[in-house]
Amino acid sequence: MKGDRLRIAHILKAALLAVALAGFSGCSKWPSETALGDRSYRRGALERAARHYDRALEADPADAAAWRGRGNVHAENGESDRALDCYRRAQELAPQEPMGYFLEGILLGERGETDAAIEAYGKAIACPGGSPWARINRGQLLLEKGDCAASLADYDAVIGTGGDSGGVRMMRGRALSCLERWNEAESELGKAIALHAPAGAWSDRAFVRVKLGKWEEARSDAMKALAADKTVANLNNLALLLLASPREDLRDTERARELLAEARSLDPDNRYAPWMASTEAGLAFADGDTDRAIALLQGLVDAGTAEPDDLKQLDAYRRGVPYYLGGE
Repeated sequence: MKGDRLRIAHILKAALLAVALAGFSGCSKWPSETALGDRSYRRGALERAARHYDRALEADPADAAAWRGRGNVHAENGESDRALDCYRRAQELAPQEPMGYFLEGILLGERGETDAAIEAYGKAIACPGGSPWARINRGQLLLEKGDCAASLADYDAVIGTGGDSGGVRMMRGRALSCLERWNEAESELGKAIALHAPAGAWSDRAFVRVKLGKWEEARSDAMKALAADKTVANLNNLALLLLASPREDLRDTERARELLAEARSLDPDNRYAPWMASTEAGLAFADGDTDRAIALLQGLVDAGTAEPDDLKQLDAYRRGVPYYLGGE
């Protein structure tokens, strides 16, 4: 397996809005308009939720929770600017509550405004009591930016405050991989799997085990990832292992061909074609079509998306020799 292309991009989904909602407020026999809005929002009844939040704000314009809820409805309706206005109004009314900053971070991250999202999460973390969810999401964005050490620090802090889970351990394993601390990453991903992490943990550990030269174990992990979740990424990962393992007894070109065909069938719009290019190139070379193999990899170079392993693979094919994972 090669580079980040072989890891599933299953960033912990940032939209944890339903978890964040407060539900019924206080001990009153009758729920407030804000609580009724939260209930409707959780059930997907956005228009009804909006009406409840609007009534709450008519009665009390300083209801920060109602502003957050109204912002959530705007966000679900694709009205991101209006949602941000609501979240920031909530922050002004309740500057020591982390939720307004957390929700702003989610929305900014989804808009691709990574630095601003990281800043918003930092404000949530700085509030009294902090916000483990903000640390989880910030750690993810820091990892995407390549700030591996800062990402690892966030996941260490989450675990240190009792936030241990398979998903957090999986992300910590990714941060360790980013730092090329392969043995620690393998151990951490094993803990994630034991805690019932998403299928991505199997895929991530396969990647790490390739780096450690544990080819049979890597293939086993890739097969388990695919069995748990049949995605383009997992199909591609196993196909590449079967094509490019340095161990001949683990290679299976025909099975790799089947897996790649299935991956293509799940990607009718060719969204993941660049991700699968190195595997496609390996299959083309195996079929004797060296020119196509070179063209596929050169396309990655021309697009500025080639990874170091892609360049090694391209160099091998230009010399007319096979490329195997882990090769120089």
